[in-house]
Amino acid sequence: MIGALNGICVVLFQHIVMFEKCLTYMDEIKSMFSRIVIIQFLNIGCVLIFADFNLGYASSDLGIPILVGKYTDFDTKWYYDVGAKISMAMVSNSVAPFAGKVFEPLIVAVLRWLDRDFKKHLRKKTNVEEAKMEEEMKKKEEERQRAKQGGPKKEEPAEEEPPAEQDEEGQDEMPPANPDDDVGPDEVETKQ
Repeated sequence: MIGALNGICVVLFQHIVMFEKCLTYMDEIKSMFSRIVIIQFLNIGCVLIFADFNLGYASSDLGIPILVGKYTDFDTKWYYDVGAKISMAMVSNSVAPFAGKVFEPLIVAVLRWLDRDFKKHLRKKTNVEEAKMEEEMKKKEEERQRAKQGGPKKEEPAEEEPPAEQDEEGQDEMPPANPDDDVGPDEVETKQ
């Protein structure tokens, strides 16, 4: 329970520190680290150590049922009850940050797989070709359905002719009909 609470606090502090607008990255890390150390110390040290500890006062004297446990000293019985909880909390706090990093690649892979509609690779050439083939098959199937129903056949767009080449003045150049007829403007007048 305490390990889960500390894990939640760590994530919470990582997001809260961004709102502080620290000037440097080191200031941001230091601020986050100090908060995490304080909350983990309070959760592990203070709460668990004083959970079953007794200062010799009755609960009616203090008004608060704190420090009115069974143990007045740190003996083997106290460690048997409370020490095991502290040890488990310390182990979970030392392992939990690394467990997130260990499972992160697995979680990222699963989320990527879900995002890609349960396909392994979307950018591979085979997948792109399969997608194109599926598209073509759908179009052919639609044409077959239209042909069976007697509907109009979908016309394919005609290929457009490329525009004629233009010279510097913007006039269209027409290639000569016969290479031997390549005559300039001066020769046209002489032949007439």
